[in-house]
Amino acid sequence: MNESTKNPEKVRRSHNRGFLNKHYAFKRWPLRFLAACFDTFGTLLSFPFRWMRPALNPDTIRNILVIRTDGIGDVLMTRPALNLLRQQFPSAKITWVIATDLLPLMQHRAEVDELIGWMHHWFSSNSSLIQILKEGGSLLKRLRAERYDLGIDFRGDLRHILWMALGRIRYRAGYGITGGGFLLTHKPRYPWERHQVLVNHDLLHSLGMSGMGQQMPFVYSKTEEQQFWSGLPMDRWSGLRPRLVIHPAASYPSKCWPPKKFRQLLERILAEGCGSIALIGTADEANRMPELGMADARVLDLRGKTRLQDLPILFDACDLFVGNDSGPAHLAAAQGLEAVVMASGTNDFRFWHPWSERVHLMRYHVPCMPCESRICPLGHHDCLEKVSVDSVFHTIRGVLQAKGLIPVRGNVASGSPAGPMS
Repeated sequence: MNESTKNPEKVRRSHNRGFLNKHYAFKRWPLRFLAACFDTFGTLLSFPFRWMRPALNPDTIRNILVIRTDGIGDVLMTRPALNLLRQQFPSAKITWVIATDLLPLMQHRAEVDELIGWMHHWFSSNSSLIQILKEGGSLLKRLRAERYDLGIDFRGDLRHILWMALGRIRYRAGYGITGGGFLLTHKPRYPWERHQVLVNHDLLHSLGMSGMGQQMPFVYSKTEEQQFWSGLPMDRWSGLRPRLVIHPAASYPSKCWPPKKFRQLLERILAEGCGSIALIGTADEANRMPELGMADARVLDLRGKTRLQDLPILFDACDLFVGNDSGPAHLAAAQGLEAVVMASGTNDFRFWHPWSERVHLMRYHVPCMPCESRICPLGHHDCLEKVSVDSVFHTIRGVLQAKGLIPVRGNVASGSPAGPMS
């Protein structure tokens, strides 16, 4: 048993103490120390050339590269900033490097002109180092050939910063919170106490831009909509209202409300006549949670039957999203769907919640949050285990009552609206 397991306060305080913690995002102090040494050495070597760094001239920006290759939620929280970038540079070509598996979702985007998919990127769990280096090298050659005027890394990742520098991009903007800040031409201080959507905007504001970009819903064609619905076993489901879409999984086990509680919630919703249910998730998630399968015409089990790009179509036909803090929760918020989200102590919900005033967060405060761990380091997982089925159900019922979808009776919503935070 390590020291953080013995002492929950240490789990919480380990991220909020010391000089290096304020400059670097690493959880482990050896990595923070190495990043500081790398930056110190690099700054000394580059000092004689600092006078050669160009001042940003917006009139010369014709070709812009944006890098964000991590998860769905991170990408969706970047889109408002990209809408602002498009407003500021309406005539420039904007290219976005994202994970290949997100390309279908972004096919109808309006904020960028071109998408570059990166399959074997740094955050891909199924890629070897050789695959990552090989594909990264090929993309680097493409970067050099395109001659980008401005490169923006919203994550603050050393590997992306090196990539932009080696790609000979003239203006390079980012936060440098994992090292390599001396390679950037524009590096503002990272605003640790801000929501990620605002953090992304702050980076653009440091380049002289002003205003806020909007979170735009995803669009799709009528043909895509018809193809999606025609392939589903609708039975009675399509005629029942209200319609709830429920996602019982998440990328980390530490972000998952227990499946047994989801099962109890489903039974409660059906017993109380609160509408029909569409279950979403991957086939693997369905195999891991077979107890959620229900032989009821009011439950449409779409786990393993829908693609990522299908979710906006489904969400637009539903009245409420219920699920863990995950990519689909962020997507539901982007579509303007009311959402009840079970927020664990993995991340600080104030800075990472889905960006919408229509999100109701269900949470239980524990002293060890945020732990930033894939699995609860203390073993009890109280941050979600102690979120009761009753509290989630009463919040769902209250939201549906407020929307006029079910008769008003009993308790009102008990979840706390998230809302955009400054």
